[in-house]
Amino acid sequence: MKKLFKKIILILIKSINFFLNPIINLITEIGFEKNMFQIQKKKWNIIPGDANKIRPNTQELLKLSDTDLLNKFDQFTSEDKFNYRAEYRNKYILGKNYKKILDLGCGLGRDGIFLAEKGFEVTFADIIPSNIKIIEKICKLKKLNCKFKLIQSYEDYGALGTFDLILAMGSLHHMPIKITKKIIDIMFKNFESNKTQFLILAYPYERWKNDGCLPFRFWGLRTDGNAPWTEYFTLDKISFIFSKNFKVIEQYNYKNEFIYFYLTIT
Repeated sequence: MKKLFKKIILILIKSINFFLNPIINLITEIGFEKNMFQIQKKKWNIIPGDANKIRPNTQELLKLSDTDLLNKFDQFTSEDKFNYRAEYRNKYILGKNYKKILDLGCGLGRDGIFLAEKGFEVTFADIIPSNIKIIEKICKLKKLNCKFKLIQSYEDYGALGTFDLILAMGSLHHMPIKITKKIIDIMFKNFESNKTQFLILAYPYERWKNDGCLPFRFWGLRTDGNAPWTEYFTLDKISFIFSKNFKVIEQYNYKNEFIYFYLTIT
């Protein structure tokens, strides 16, 4: 009886969240858009680490010695050859004829550094100064010749340059979709038709539903350790973000945990 009662309560809560979600999202995204950079800077120097849910602070990592920093980075990335990162790297990047790659919202730079070590020409872009500084330091220690872009305004997105592949691995879904569209619209002048490709990792609708259909401001608190915003991505949302100027190469749901969109600009 208790299990049945609990199940009914959970269904009711999920239903209420589902119907209230658009209203709460609309109210909370107004302030987010106005203060986007300030809000993001309060969070994203603390970034995803390893399978043990360790979240390194890049400001603290900068205090480490060179040896300790490289050891810590190797610790964080040691799992990547076995998890979902290995899957999308092998499936969508390695063996492809890419030259210039942008790691957009790079965080600790674990994808970009891996690809730079494989010989790709990588540019790292992030809004957090300590994230860029720590990647610069790691690349210098690893003798990797990469480029680095600190984003401080919306206009900076338009100055990133032209790339064959843009990686947005867990960065675009941590802000309201209207802001994501604004960023892509600004970047669009540098896209090359039928050449520029995107690989996007986000959360699928099923994960949001399984977590209780929470408003995106509150879902963020649950999914990524106090993220200021998190929303699921669907193909309809991708269509909205890119103003239909894209073609899907592949869409892949990874265990209802992540969803990949592999796109080419048309």
